[in-house]
Amino acid sequence: MTSAVKKSTSMQIEFSEERWECVEREWTRFWNGEQKRPMVITQMIDPKTPPVAEHRRFFPQYPLSMSADEIIAIESKHMERIRWVGDAFPSRMMEFGPGSISMYMGASLHVSDDTVWLEPTAKSLTEIDARVNTDSFWYKRVHAILDAALRTWGDSVQIIHSDVGGGLDVFSAIRGNENLLTDFYDDPERVQQIARTITAEWVRNYNDEAQKIKDYCRGTASWVPMFSKGTTYMLQCDFSYMISPAMFQEFVMPELHTLCGHLSDPFYHLDGKGQLPHLDAVLSIPTLKGVQWIPGAGQPDASQWLDVLGKIRRANKFCQIYTTPNGARRVKKELGGEGFVFVIGATTVEEAQINFEALIS
Repeated sequence: MTSAVKKSTSMQIEFSEERWECVEREWTRFWNGEQKRPMVITQMIDPKTPPVAEHRRFFPQYPLSMSADEIIAIESKHMERIRWVGDAFPSRMMEFGPGSISMYMGASLHVSDDTVWLEPTAKSLTEIDARVNTDSFWYKRVHAILDAALRTWGDSVQIIHSDVGGGLDVFSAIRGNENLLTDFYDDPERVQQIARTITAEWVRNYNDEAQKIKDYCRGTASWVPMFSKGTTYMLQCDFSYMISPAMFQEFVMPELHTLCGHLSDPFYHLDGKGQLPHLDAVLSIPTLKGVQWIPGAGQPDASQWLDVLGKIRRANKFCQIYTTPNGARRVKKELGGEGFVFVIGATTVEEAQINFEALIS
């Protein structure tokens, strides 16, 4: 799809039309299984540029009195500080916190200088209305900022969907972890009913944002970010850390099958050792394209988990990890680079370019 709206911004970012053409070509080759090298992403702040004091990571951290256009003006200044090397590209996520769709279903959003979080409000399952309330303050705020970003940046920046989260993650944000775990046993039929509603609303919310994004941008992207000319997203269920494989099959797999069938290029976010018991189930989904492996806090770097990475690749799924340049080289040596997406850091653009060229050679 060719974007309908070209650049409509005076923002000066270091990313040419030729590089965008390369991004579209190389990521299309990746999704089609034609890419024989690893994809390598490095996104970094140029240390020679002055910080933008007003910039915030999460959009709710901006004062509510600030208009969407004022926020995007600040974001534009920050975007000019970023450098994209290798297969990276200019992008900005509609970052309102993980599981943000629960804000439209009654969860309470809280904001600090460092982060944002959601607190449950439903005291019982019967109180939950799991439909997206398009009249809610936060729904309108998200879409006002999304519209301003698209209107200002055109196709020069790939807008990434808000982090709507996985179905049970959204459910737990509304109900609370302990309460939801009890609900599985006390009223499993109602849990399933609400879970199905959340899945349907997930699709509706994704479509609402995707339609706007694809009218302006060149495609879609997940928060990793990985670019797709089709539709992509990083699916997840962090709540699954607390449930058995049998419960994962019953309460999570139906949603994953539905969402993987809805997206052209779906990925799954496997977060921590506690999710490894569910890996076989995840890999069994024929329409899932790939798995992101995050070992978790206090664990060895992702490149050290060659058994997990190898299992993902043997299942004919792509695999994405955050690692060091040495870690990426180790994975490439032991498992080959094809099918992998490495996100690696660097202190300078020159260093990042050297790492990229070494890994794709």
